[in-house]
Amino acid sequence: MTNKAIIYARVSSKEQETGGFSIPAQLDFLRNYAQQKGFDIIKTFTESVSAKDKNSRIEYDNMIKFARAQKGGCHILVEKTDRLLRNEFNSAEIIELARTTDISVHLAKESLVLDKNSPPTTFFIFTMFSANSSLYPRNLSNEVKKGMNKKAELGFYPGKTPVGYKNIRIGKQPPQIVVDEEKAPFVIKAFELYSTGNYSFSQIAEILSKENFKMRSRLVKKNNIDVILKNPFYTGDFLYKGMYYSGKHTPLISKELFFQCKKIMEQGKTPYKNKYEFLFNNIIQCADCGQYLTADIKKGKYVYYRCFGNKNNDFRCKTKLLPQTKVEEAVIECLNNIHITQEQKSELLAKIKMCFKSDSQNFANLFEKNSKKIIELKNKIDKLYTDKLDGIIPNEFFIEKYNSWSAEVSQLNEQNNSLMQDADDIIQKCELILELLNQAPSLYLRLDYDNKRLLLKTLFSHFSWDGETLTLHTKKVFELLFKHNFSKMVGDIGQISKFKKDINSENIVLFKNIKKLLVA
Repeated sequence: MTNKAIIYARVSSKEQETGGFSIPAQLDFLRNYAQQKGFDIIKTFTESVSAKDKNSRIEYDNMIKFARAQKGGCHILVEKTDRLLRNEFNSAEIIELARTTDISVHLAKESLVLDKNSPPTTFFIFTMFSANSSLYPRNLSNEVKKGMNKKAELGFYPGKTPVGYKNIRIGKQPPQIVVDEEKAPFVIKAFELYSTGNYSFSQIAEILSKENFKMRSRLVKKNNIDVILKNPFYTGDFLYKGMYYSGKHTPLISKELFFQCKKIMEQGKTPYKNKYEFLFNNIIQCADCGQYLTADIKKGKYVYYRCFGNKNNDFRCKTKLLPQTKVEEAVIECLNNIHITQEQKSELLAKIKMCFKSDSQNFANLFEKNSKKIIELKNKIDKLYTDKLDGIIPNEFFIEKYNSWSAEVSQLNEQNNSLMQDADDIIQKCELILELLNQAPSLYLRLDYDNKRLLLKTLFSHFSWDGETLTLHTKKVFELLFKHNFSKMVGDIGQISKFKKDINSENIVLFKNIKKLLVA
């Protein structure tokens, strides 16, 4: 019989390499085995790859093809079964190879030789070894999945951390997720820029690229910003296998900022990058069809806004052109109409403090109501989980309800946190609002393009144009100050109470923007 031999050696993990199963160790053992048997080694095949998948091993396939091509047959030398295979497909292939060709397969450490002359018991033993090798990765996979799910339930993210964080290992302790002090500020800035409504993904990527923000080794791109802004991980929560979990890691941003960005994405109001900077793009809506007006420039200097919308999908909207000069005049007139004296400001703040006393019981009642609802929802989530384990409900229904109820719990917790704000916090916010309104006319005239856009987005929800009249719609928190005589408002405790509630309901993004504008 032929004395030609082929060696095949494989490892599937770094642990095996460092634990005595390295390829060099296998090769030394098999060369000694070949020498003892009097075989001549004509080819050696090695690879580092898992054997659990059917089509994952290129060198294994090359080895089988090479062996079949040898006239007169050959010997395939392998250390043991789990180095050769870990799935039923390869097991059947080896048995067919040994029974129908002149190739013999040597599993050296297990003292098994498979060939045409091998007794049935040898193939039976090989089949048992193969089944055991096949079971190992499947059982290991299930155990790993269970461990990952448990880790997620405890609040520890069982995956690779996103940019802005990094994993560190101290000694033999499990890796910990910590803030990446170098890259976290860029992530925070991306959220803050997008929350203004003035920047698209591309524009934010361009800004951060100029500041040398890199994802791995290349500068940040538009699609990277998309991924960052949609990832709840930065709020302290995380999504794992379709389910939300409350994480133990340090949040980079507030949930308010995250949901503000999410709202802008859903509304699709982020601006496109234009050759020219049009101040009122994505701000003016057509009163007739609801579309945002598009800017156009004539003779290189005259800017007009026009509607290209379709009314009821029947015909092109024919709302008249709106000159930008008309919009500028309306904005300046609106801002100049707001004038608050120091005396009125002091009186308003005093009245707000009085409202806190009258509203304290209402806040306590709402806080208690929310707390009861939170407990109720958590009990429903626990029962939902039990029903899933018992097979009463399908997994799709479980994920849908779990995410819905978890989101509701998160919102109620945010509302309770807002209710716990003290009077000083509301007073500080009120002072910021009043200071912004006092400075708004001068700010509008001296700010650069980006900050002027930020001022407009801070004060106004949108403008509407019907072809004749331009209407400026203020944000809810500014509504009373713009629409009512200030002296009359200070004298109306009902209006004061409403103003305080409007301040309390506003998200933190608004007040961050106000602070930015006041120092711009």
